[in-house]
Parts: sequence; structure tokens; C-alpha cells
Amino acid sequence: MTERLGPVERTKRHPLSCVPCRQRKVKCDRNQPCEMCVLKGRSSDCAYTPKITKRPGQHRFRPVQDRARYLDSAIGSLGERQEMAQPPCTSSPDGEFQSTEGSVGRIRTQQGETNYVGAEHWAAIAGDLGCAQEIRRPTPQQPQNDRSPDLLMGTRSAVTLEEILHAVPSRTVVDRLISRYFNTMDFFALITHAPTFEKEYNCFWEDPSSVSLNWLSILYSMMSIASCHSSFSNDPKDGTSQSQEDISFFRHRSAQCLVLSDYTKPTVHTVEALLLYFFGQHIERQKNQFANYLVFTTVVRVAMRAGYHRDSLHFQEISTFTGEYRRRVWLVLLQFDILMSFEVGLPRTINEVETDTELPRILRDGDLTPEMSKLPPSRPEDHSILCHMIVRVGILRVLGKIQDRAVSIHPLSYDIVIQIDQSLDEQYDSVPPSLKAHHRYAITETPTSLLQRLMIDLLFQKARCSLHRRFIRSQPKSHRKCIDASLRIIHHQSYIYHECRPGGFLWGYKWKVISAASYDFLLAAIIICLGVTPQNGSGQNVPPCVDPDSYGGPGKLLKALEESYMIWTEWSSEIHEARVVSDIVKSVLKRVKGQRTMVPFDNNGKSGVGKSSQTEPPNTDKTAGTTCLSNSSAAANNDLRLDTTIDMENFSPLSTDIFADIIDLNGGIDWTQWDNQMQQQGINPHLQANSQMWFTN
Repeated sequence: MTERLGPVERTKRHPLSCVPCRQRKVKCDRNQPCEMCVLKGRSSDCAYTPKITKRPGQHRFRPVQDRARYLDSAIGSLGERQEMAQPPCTSSPDGEFQSTEGSVGRIRTQQGETNYVGAEHWAAIAGDLGCAQEIRRPTPQQPQNDRSPDLLMGTRSAVTLEEILHAVPSRTVVDRLISRYFNTMDFFALITHAPTFEKEYNCFWEDPSSVSLNWLSILYSMMSIASCHSSFSNDPKDGTSQSQEDISFFRHRSAQCLVLSDYTKPTVHTVEALLLYFFGQHIERQKNQFANYLVFTTVVRVAMRAGYHRDSLHFQEISTFTGEYRRRVWLVLLQFDILMSFEVGLPRTINEVETDTELPRILRDGDLTPEMSKLPPSRPEDHSILCHMIVRVGILRVLGKIQDRAVSIHPLSYDIVIQIDQSLDEQYDSVPPSLKAHHRYAITETPTSLLQRLMIDLLFQKARCSLHRRFIRSQPKSHRKCIDASLRIIHHQSYIYHECRPGGFLWGYKWKVISAASYDFLLAAIIICLGVTPQNGSGQNVPPCVDPDSYGGPGKLLKALEESYMIWTEWSSEIHEARVVSDIVKSVLKRVKGQRTMVPFDNNGKSGVGKSSQTEPPNTDKTAGTTCLSNSSAAANNDLRLDTTIDMENFSPLSTDIFADIIDLNGGIDWTQWDNQMQQQGINPHLQANSQMWFTN
């Protein structure tokens, strides 16, 4: 039966007579002016209707229902063709189980939402761990007001500049928050020249209407970030503590300023305001991580629209002072782009062949003035936060290459892996000795400088794990390097755990450390699980790599895994998602050790880890061949001994029905699907402290 597609419309002819002749219904000779208008003395009124030019490709469309039906049919047939063309899973010559689907990532649709993650996403590395029954379903949390970022979804109500100005708190409150921002916000403060901002700040209080909307957005974002820092640090001496409502209020006002200023047309401070808003969005909540990632990509595109990806030396209109701060902003964007693409498993936003912005010089705020015409020499000996960021950018760029290869549609050859590995070693060798990781600190050192060293080494070890992970079962060299890097990461985790306890050197920084390095700790734990698992999911024996009693042998790996398990267990009382990791590690330990004893919890849900206050670990230089967790003071003092038991046989995890199509006991866990399920359940798979993420590593 033929459906009626709508009434046939007659094509309207373009009128050829002038308007006065058509109104009088007389013949027109089509001149300008025409003869009739001249005779009537109305030459000035003689005008013709302009001809409407048909746009290319313009035609009459079928009704919406008909077009939708056609699209559904086309998409369905395309999916059928792709399914027919999908080759089956095969085994490689070296016995490694491979999946064509896994090599290109996975698209999963659930409840109408479609998610894609690349094959090298963190969750994909544990496909050989059959621990379905040991995974506890996350405890449902109370519903939260978890809206998407205001910058993407709109601020929901019209607002005026007067309302935004009226909402600014008293100067006493703002003074404390801004002071805390510049004193504790690490690289956030790099994108703002403190002396210049202070002058503008004083002018603002003298005449609030004199500042721009972008500047107001920066002010609100600073207050939001500083308030978040205060709420996480739990410092009773801190007088800047703000409620969660205040934090959200500051962030919301920042977004209103950006929307009202039309950030799609960048002007002075637009990019900086967007970047600070993004920082505040990430710190405040992580429930919708992909939405935050979209905010970041928006910041990058606006920055490119404003020319931040091209060095300011090309443009005479840009002053020396402004150009240097544009370089700082681009440095932050470049590093975040690499880290975030790695975290979400998607291609990078910035293509480095399209940018030539130079690295900024290591200079202090006092070295820079808006009136300067020439930059002073760099201060390479000044181990500031800017120096730390410039040093680690080399390692990050190699990590970016690893991510590019991971999301590429072309297979990665082992020769390329060796080349990238050499480049990675060269970048790490170029790091100044004073910025390389060691767990000894001087009495005059600050916790920030210690964290800088640890974060550089964690970044290096994470890059090693990511580069060699896919060859861990087929190449002994990759197996050794991957296990070595994982052990060092867990070694750092143990040290950080002890130092973040009351009285430790990093006391008060726990929330920041955990949220910064949780991905690295998780990556290392899963790789160690693979290292101690006797068989992979396909039933193929894992090729031996080292002597059982040597560095990286099963005994050392088990000790490292035991320590990691107990740390994750204790952190699970503060980090909801840490229970997932502890369950995985517990499953592997139970299977490998074949025993029923594990460290119990006390009445507060704490494990027995970390009784000793001695935290001096061994040397962690990357070339050392004998570093392992068993040499750490914690292990040496038997802090990790399994001296009490719980009945593992009676351990009863929560229902795992949501993982029915994720876990295959014969083929292991599809961790790409696991990651998507965690997001569907409202759980961020990238573990965070208090559901926050702090991107400093």
C-alpha cells in the first residue's frame, strides 16, 4: 500500500512586472523605470521583486516519519553487513588470545546510551582474570543532584551582570579564598599573573562594574577551587571552609559569566576563564566524566580559535608578557589533553603537528611585567611547579604517542614498541636528579616538592606499563618491564599510604594523592594480578620470564599484591569504588595461594596494614635490578603478615547480574564492557577521593 507523502505544492512563478504595475494591473515593459511609471510620474517607486536563488541541493523532502524509517533501515542493514564481515576470534602464532573486536575498541549501547572506549583503555588489561563471583555489586548510593556541566547544558535561567555582581560574597570571605587559591593551587595559579591580578582585584572592589564578565568568571572559579581544596583537606585551622552548596554556587556563577560573555567569541581572559571553570568542574564532581571531557575539548577549541596553538612570536599584536602567559596556558592544555585522552580511552584533541607554541620559560611572577619588551633568561635551577611541568612534558609527549598508537586502526609492531621505549628512557634520563623519585626528604623540603618527584616517576612507570602491556604474554622483555614498572608503582603506593597517615610527611594531602594517582595504582594492581595468574583465560600457559625467587618472581609479586590489597581495603572505607579493586585482588590471591586466610577488618572497617611508622623504602632508580616491595620497611617489619583469618569459603559477594554479559569464565573479563557498566551504574571507573579527580600526575 502506497503511503501518501503529502499534498503537491505548486511552484510559485517569479513576478516579472514592477510592483506599481502589478498593483494597478497594467502591462509593464520591464524597464527601469518602466514606461507606465514614467507616465504616472512615479519613477522613484518603480521597483521589482528580487529573484530568489534556489540553494544548491534544495529539494522537497519526504515527511519526517518516512525519512526516519529509511534511516533505521539503512543503519540496520549496515550493522548486519558489519556483523557478517566480522572475523572470528583467533589465536596468534605465539599462543596469545586475540579478538578483532578488542583491537578496535567496543561500542556498547544500554538504556539508549552509546559508549565507545579504545582497546587500550585501562580496564581492558585484565581480560584474563576469571573472578566473576568475587566482584561485589557496588552499594547503591543515595540519589544525587548530578547535573551535567552548566557550560554545556545552559545555566537554566537568564541572569544579568547586576545579579552576578550582587552575588559576590563579602570581601573578607573572598580575600581568604583567593589567598588560599594562590598559596595552594599548584599549577592552577600558573595561568594567572598574581601581581596583575591583585591590581585588578583591588580595582574591582573600588568599582565592581569596571571588570569584564570573563574576569568575574575567573574570580568565581578561584573561589570554587579554593573552597573545594578546603573541604577536602579537613584542616581545622582553615578558615575558608565552605559548604557543598557554596562550592556549586561559585561554579554555577562562573558558568553564567561565560555564557553571558559569549565564550564562543574569545576575547581577553576567555580561554583562562574557561580553563579555570573546567578545573572547578573536575574537582567538584566526577559523576559524568565524559561531560567534563567535552568541556575540556571546548576549552581547547576556543584556545585554538584564539591562536594559542601558534607561538606568539608570529604576531606583533601580542605583547611579550601576554605571549608568555599564552605559552603557559597552552602547556597546561597540552598536558591535560594527553592525560584525559588516556583516561577516557579516546583520541587526543590536540595534534602536535598543528602547533608550534614554544615552552614557557621558568620565570617567577616578579620577573614578568605587562610593560616588558623582552623576556629575561630562564631559571633552570628554580624547582618550581612550572619547572616540574616543563620537565614532565617530555615524558607526557611519549605517553601521547603511546595513546596515539593505542587508538590507531593500524596494528602496533614490536619494533615500534622498542623505539618508543628507547625514547621514553631518554626522556626520563633527561630529568634532573633532584626531580627523580626517592623517598628521602630533607627537613626543609615541602610536601609539594616530594609529590612532584613521585608524580614524575609515576608518570614514567605508567607509560612503561601502557607501552608493554599488550605484549606482556608474548615478549619476555615486555613482561619484565611491565612487571618492574608495576612493582615500582605499588612501591610508591605503599610509601604514600604510610606518609599520609596522621603524623606523616604527607598528612593532609591524602585526598590529592589518591585522586591524582589512583589510576596508576589500579593499573599496577591489575598487571600484578596478571603476573601471578598461572593461566590466562584461553587456557594457554603464560610463558615464564624469570626465576621464581628473583626480582619479579611469583613470591615477590604475591607480597606486592598482598600489600596493595590491604591498602585498597582500607581505602575502601573512604573511596567507594576501591572495593571493586580489592575484590579483584582478593580473588586472585585466593586462587593463587589456595588458602582461606586474609587480613581482617577491625570494627571501623580498617585492615591491619601499616602498623609501623618507618617508611624509608629502597632506592627506586629505574635501572636498579633488585628493588621490590619485600625490601620496604613495611614488609621488613612484618606489617603485612597474614596473622588473622576470616572464612574465605563463606565469603558471599553481592549479586553480579549486571555483569552477566561482561564476564566469561572461559575467556576472562571484558574490561572494556566493565568500564562502561561502572559508568552506567553511576560509578567512576577511575577511582577518586570523595568522587573527585585531581589531574596533577
